Amino acid sequence: MNKRFHTIIRPRGVRHIKGFTLIEVILFIVLAGILMSTVMAPFLGSVFKMENPGIVAGAVFLAKEKMEQFQPVPYNNIGNEARASLGGNYAAFERQVQMHYVDANMTVSGTDVGYKRVTVTVYHPQLPAAGMSITTLFTDFEE
Repeated sequence: MNKRFHTIIRPRGVRHIKGFTLIEVILFIVLAGILMSTVMAPFLGSVFKMENPGIVAGAVFLAKEKMEQFQPVPYNNIGNEARASLGGNYAAFERQVQMHYVDANMTVSGTDVGYKRVTVTVYHPQLPAAGMSITTLFTDFEE
């Protein structure tokens, strides 16, 4: 069995360095900080404008709760509800239900062709004037 040994001869003073220099690390940190500030600025701005994120969570909960109440209701009994205060623990919130007849293309139609687009909007003094809304589609077709 022949074994060959290879010897690598390097001139003195030449080394192969693995890793990063201190200057490269500092440059990376500075560039990462600049990029992160541009990415995070819009997000943090919206978070700081909202005095209480719990209000947004409460509004979404109340909208979903109302939408779930429509699930067992017959199609013909789903309709508009005027904006009204909720009272109790949610006295600062108001809720409104808007129903529109739509066609198969989801455009508003004047007649009932078997589709209703229902939007539940929840309002609170600390939310934008438009409130928080969720929308769903109900159909009059049975499986």
